[in-house]
Amino acid sequence: MYRTPFADERDQLHVWDLASTPHPKLQKTTSVHHIKRYQAFVALQSGDIRTYDLLCLRKSPYSIPNMWALYEEQMIASGIAEATSPGSQIPTDVVIHPRDLNLVFVAYGGKLLPKTTQRNTLRAYELIIPAGAPGGAGYNHPDLLTHRRPAVTSIAVHPTGHFFAVGHTDGTIAFWAIEDEDHPLFVRTLDDLEEVNVVDGEKIERYLPSGSDGSSQAISRVDREPIFKLSWSGFPNADPRGGCTALSVLGGLLASDAPGVSVLWLPPFNPAAPPASPATDGQKTVNPFIRKAMRESLIPKNSYFYTTDGPTQDYLLIPRTSPHFAGAFDPVAIIILSDAAGGTRTTDTLQFPPPEFGHQAPVTPTPKTQMPEDADALSRDLALTLEAMTVTSEPKALRLPPSLGEGKHTVLSGEIHKIESDVYEKYTAEVPGAQPWLSLEGGTAWTNEARASEARLSKYQPHRILVIKHDDLYIKFQDISAQLMLSTDTQLEHHFPNPLDALTIDLAPVLTDSSASKHMAPTLPSKTAISFCRLGAQSLDCAVILTTGELVMYQFTDRTDQGKHRQSESEDILVLDHVPRLRSGRYHPYFMLAAGLGSVTACELCDTAFLAIAYADGSLFIMDTRMPGVIHRESKSKQKRLHLLGKNSEVDIFTCLTWTSCRLSGNAQARVRLIASRQSGRTQVFTLVRDEISCWEVEEATTLELETVPRPLASFVIDAKTGAHVRVDRSSVSAFSASENVKGPRCMWVTAGSKGARCVVDIDGERIGKAEWGNKVGAVESVQVVEKSGSTVLVAFTDKNEALIYSLPHLEFLQNLRLPESDVAFSIDPTGDFLASSRDHKSGLIRSFSLCSLFDRRRGIYAFPDVDLMSRRSTVSVPAQPKPVSAGPPGLLEGAWSWLGGGAGLTGDQIDALLAGPDRPIPIPPKPQQQPARSASPSGRGKASDVGAEASSTAGIYERLSSALNERGQALGDLEEHFNSLQEGSQSMVNQAKRLAAEQSAKSWFKFGA
Repeated sequence: MYRTPFADERDQLHVWDLASTPHPKLQKTTSVHHIKRYQAFVALQSGDIRTYDLLCLRKSPYSIPNMWALYEEQMIASGIAEATSPGSQIPTDVVIHPRDLNLVFVAYGGKLLPKTTQRNTLRAYELIIPAGAPGGAGYNHPDLLTHRRPAVTSIAVHPTGHFFAVGHTDGTIAFWAIEDEDHPLFVRTLDDLEEVNVVDGEKIERYLPSGSDGSSQAISRVDREPIFKLSWSGFPNADPRGGCTALSVLGGLLASDAPGVSVLWLPPFNPAAPPASPATDGQKTVNPFIRKAMRESLIPKNSYFYTTDGPTQDYLLIPRTSPHFAGAFDPVAIIILSDAAGGTRTTDTLQFPPPEFGHQAPVTPTPKTQMPEDADALSRDLALTLEAMTVTSEPKALRLPPSLGEGKHTVLSGEIHKIESDVYEKYTAEVPGAQPWLSLEGGTAWTNEARASEARLSKYQPHRILVIKHDDLYIKFQDISAQLMLSTDTQLEHHFPNPLDALTIDLAPVLTDSSASKHMAPTLPSKTAISFCRLGAQSLDCAVILTTGELVMYQFTDRTDQGKHRQSESEDILVLDHVPRLRSGRYHPYFMLAAGLGSVTACELCDTAFLAIAYADGSLFIMDTRMPGVIHRESKSKQKRLHLLGKNSEVDIFTCLTWTSCRLSGNAQARVRLIASRQSGRTQVFTLVRDEISCWEVEEATTLELETVPRPLASFVIDAKTGAHVRVDRSSVSAFSASENVKGPRCMWVTAGSKGARCVVDIDGERIGKAEWGNKVGAVESVQVVEKSGSTVLVAFTDKNEALIYSLPHLEFLQNLRLPESDVAFSIDPTGDFLASSRDHKSGLIRSFSLCSLFDRRRGIYAFPDVDLMSRRSTVSVPAQPKPVSAGPPGLLEGAWSWLGGGAGLTGDQIDALLAGPDRPIPIPPKPQQQPARSASPSGRGKASDVGAEASSTAGIYERLSSALNERGQALGDLEEHFNSLQEGSQSMVNQAKRLAAEQSAKSWFKFGA
């Protein structure tokens, strides 16, 4: 059986069948703590423990009554009255003994160890802090001079199974030997090794006021959080009792401590044979020699703290191979869930245990470099020293699959970009030293056969990249190309979306640089955020614009060496070659433009070496990014915008910038031109030429001033014949020189604003198209020219989630399309694919993206693939259930586990039979469904392989048809039962109606009731 339960916040239990294909199937919706074999223990608020049979999908007859209530009744009957709290009878945790499934720990106000076969309490463990002992709250607690019973929050059992740890609400951790319920082994807090359940008279006199003068030593109040979660991890060892262990603790921190998860590295518990001692009848305590060894194994050898940015909510240990020991045996990673800005959550995945513990995980032996026999001792020492220096003490960060919450949930916005194949290969190339993936394998996925033909054509689609801007000054890239969803002969081989971590841009090294901070605006780092970014489609350079007005240019390069600090010719430019670079990163800081002219209103990056940026004061910079240097500086607009009353308004700022290499109506020579449109619609066309020393400059004599639509949103220059975008590329720039006369094709200049659109021939020629949006469609937020099958249209996206489509070049209205909901403006690429965003209204951050398209053909490849989670079960072996081990050396097992009532305990099958009861209806398992045979390439295959593939495919089809017929038979059987039930109900209704009619007729005949 392969089923998994999930409990939600409404205390509902959902059972999913993982063996069903093509997707896991929800079988039942009926709360769950722990599962062994086919049984789930469900702790109820009444204090009872029920069991749920996952195999039969029903409640099992086995239950455990409220053992703590029975224990309290026994104590009261024996004359021992104990203080109880209102919630002391509510179970807080249920833990199954890792080496004996016959035993279950149930945590109430105290702790119990009921035996599942007889439902009796073997032992009761309760931590009592005596009067005068500090406990977790310290000596300033108002109840210091009274006995305290802190409530239990969590339990973790030592891998040997002989003692366990218990977390409490006052932040203390109590360690108990299973054989001794009267005296804990050790009681401590995370920040103190002293036993906090022991009374120290000197400290009491020091902190409490004396009877003579009433003076006392000042002590601050200890505000400690409860222990929320405990996990006790063991690791493979030659000794059956194991070696060093790691105790992971969530909680128990002081209010002034940073949030995170604490890990204690504890010595191994493998004492020698205890000395002979006279046995005592009825002895309940553990052997003093063994007890001492237990205490010694609780003194940490080392500790580590996994810090998080926000309060830590939970963590999960990922075991290497074994699911036993509550999933905490030999973990390789820890996933930490913590709070982020705006009420969101984030995950961090890190190596476990930390390298500084010195634990060596089992690795595949690899050949080592042999030193020459004649090498001297100094060379050997030097080699060993260098090898030791390469080992870091910090845990490595691991990558999670995107579906499990890759990265931090601090997304501000996202953009979709179409890139060419050669650029795609550069983007996705492997980088040495990249962050490793967390190894997780859970089955196979493949493209549905119904979409196979469509999938084969999807490989010709253009590649697409998703650029995501984060609130914590990160820019991340993800591959969302359709080619990722193309399966090979067996399965899908890539994540979707596929994170491109080597392209991640981290602005922190730049913003924390001392020279950069002097050029930036005097703003707190917490107030600095990413406004937007511009990406070069061919050069791959990325310009990042900050909300404070600075621009940081990043180069896409393989060079990782750090340069020297050098000055720029312009005071507004700071070269960033001296900023440290990551070896595993592809984007490196190049320069910063800090003009100090306010926020940036528009920016456009050319694919070759040009950059245009406009500021809120109306100024414009044209730059050559290769030097870097300023080619031209346009001061603030001399013309003020006028209100209808004739008074001056705000500065007429640039809002739309477009680079192109085109001709003009009066000059057929193609040149590199910048079209810069202001908010009023006034547009300037700057022409760039080379001077005598091959440097670029603006040709002032040819600068044009035109009028276009007010409040422009976007501007496009397209070829008059093909409709393709006319951009500046490297080939055109190399051809443009002062002596050459390169004729450009006729083009169309399309501008779109908040009120409408215009189309003009050759930038400054005749207007041939005009369109007005109208008031009923809402506000237009973004505009794009979309190409499809050799035709181009203009698409305007409104805030009412509609797309208005106009023909080009005459801008005739064609139709409008209803689009999916999006909380921010759509991001669209020239192929018609666009990105819709869902925003968390509480935090204002993006919660999810949806990849959509204006066209409904050949988009099925993005549908969820078929999944078979059980395909790897034949290749994965689950270790056997751990058996009890002796507290002493091997061979002393006899008598060491006698208190458990029977040696090695029960097996999983015996526990299943016990909990499920005698009349258990075992369901007939369905026939295993074979994965559909994948079509293979015909090259290199003979007729025999073709016949074998055909037979395999036929067998797969036969199995699926048989399964479908079985399901159809079951459905018809269920339908027949429903019809029979409906017939019985209808017959009963008819009989009842006849009886009522007869009674009414009799009453009217005999005139009863008058």
